[in-house]
Amino acid sequence: MKQWKQIFCTAALIAGTSLFAENYTSDGFSAQISQNGMLQNLQYKGQLLCAQIQVNGAYHLPKDAKKYDARFFQGWDYTGRAVCKREGTTMTVTTESKLGNTVLKDAVDYKVEMTLTPKKITIKTSTKQNVPLLTNYTLFQTIISMPPALFGRGVKCVTKTGQERFEVLPESYNKAFQLVGKSIAISTEKGTFTLAAAKEESIDFMDSRMWGGKDFSFYITPPAKWTENDVEYPAGSTCQWEFTLSFEPEA
Repeated sequence: MKQWKQIFCTAALIAGTSLFAENYTSDGFSAQISQNGMLQNLQYKGQLLCAQIQVNGAYHLPKDAKKYDARFFQGWDYTGRAVCKREGTTMTVTTESKLGNTVLKDAVDYKVEMTLTPKKITIKTSTKQNVPLLTNYTLFQTIISMPPALFGRGVKCVTKTGQERFEVLPESYNKAFQLVGKSIAISTEKGTFTLAAAKEESIDFMDSRMWGGKDFSFYITPPAKWTENDVEYPAGSTCQWEFTLSFEPEA
């Protein structure tokens, strides 16, 4: 739990410090692209839907290793540069750079490809390790930071087996509330905002109010198998995942 608290507190700090490289505007979605390729302040016709989207990684240290912050954030990458191209109402954003921390400087090569259109955004991410890393579950994911104004809204969650579950995002913190699926649709003031996994990715809900925060997040993880003991993923290991964000206006 402490690790997740650190992850989302750090993500919130990064959201307030990045510089913008480009703006995307349309008669539907609008957003800002940070210099290192993060999508920020995603809106639909003026309604804020998402504060920030960025790649994150976390690994385990060997038992005898000196303790340090064993995480990666796209927001920590000050050398990455987003390349933005426009064609009509479509913008493509490609970022190729490295993830690192104070100990492992260039531990991971990453690539994020975003395609933005007025009603749909597709995000493809790939990573390649330059060093071996330990974990007993996932190493990499995408964090989607959501605004607190969406608490109290209805959601439809579709599980990996195709079952539909209808819930309301709790207006006060509820320890028992969970959402895990391959797509999650949120009812908003102007329509329905949907996050959808492309294949076997998983979408999970995290409520920052459990540690005194004010908002919530979704995190998109590629397929992974939990193990009781840590497994070493060698240098050269790769990972890919993809998801979409779409909006359906009210009729």
